[in-house]
Amino acid sequence: MEDIAIVTFNQPPRQPASLKYTDLAPIGIAAARRYADRHGYAFYDDPPDLADRPACWGKLVALAAALERHAWAFWVDADAVAQPGAASLAPLIPARGDLVCEDPAHFLCWLGLEADAGRRLQPVHSAVFGLRRGAWSQRLLASAWSRREWITSAEPWNGIGEQEAINAVLKRTPAHASALHYVGGLQAPPALANQTTRFVHFYGDRARPRWPQDASRAVLARYAQAMVDGAPEAAPLPLVHWCAIQATSATGLPDRGPPERFGYASVMLDAAMRDMVPAA
Repeated sequence: MEDIAIVTFNQPPRQPASLKYTDLAPIGIAAARRYADRHGYAFYDDPPDLADRPACWGKLVALAAALERHAWAFWVDADAVAQPGAASLAPLIPARGDLVCEDPAHFLCWLGLEADAGRRLQPVHSAVFGLRRGAWSQRLLASAWSRREWITSAEPWNGIGEQEAINAVLKRTPAHASALHYVGGLQAPPALANQTTRFVHFYGDRARPRWPQDASRAVLARYAQAMVDGAPEAAPLPLVHWCAIQATSATGLPDRGPPERFGYASVMLDAAMRDMVPAA
């Protein structure tokens, strides 16, 4: 059995702008724990003390700590939910290479972007990725931590942070490319997830409100129970996604676009909500 640790945590913001970190993230943490237990992996979910940095930077600290004990450590964002019955990580671990992440080509093509250019711009999507214990990973984490230009104090958090720092380090040294190992089936957004996807990443935040918060909470509660029951189809993933990321207030929003921008038909989302919460 591979010596693997699953590393995650959730720190809800002081002023939540959506249900993502208050209602969805606990579902993600619980699913990650079940996934780790099922495959015999170590599991860590204690948030480190970061003082002046947003919570996203904690993954660098938490991964470094896990790699002191384990051969591999896989970070899982709290909004990346392990699917019931998802396969182990063992088939994704390379004989060579120090960083495992989802090949972004499929997602980039779905967005209408050129895959190679996208890989050069953002080699790693840090929602779910794994590091091998060793000097290379230590240098990557330490170098990313040192990139203070990516520390932002916006409230609500503007989504900029450790991912930009990791990619800045990787792009600065072309030799790092040989350490990257792209795989399929590690993570995908709801619109692209299938039976081989291990973690469904409910990306984004503060989308246009469509339904009352009570209705969205009811959907997320049903999804939480469906995950425990091993029947995620009981709550459609696109509906869960929008319920989690829609803003709690319609004022002062950046324009994230309509559901179609996320690959969802608005009329289908509304129909799914009516089926699940008729009073919404």
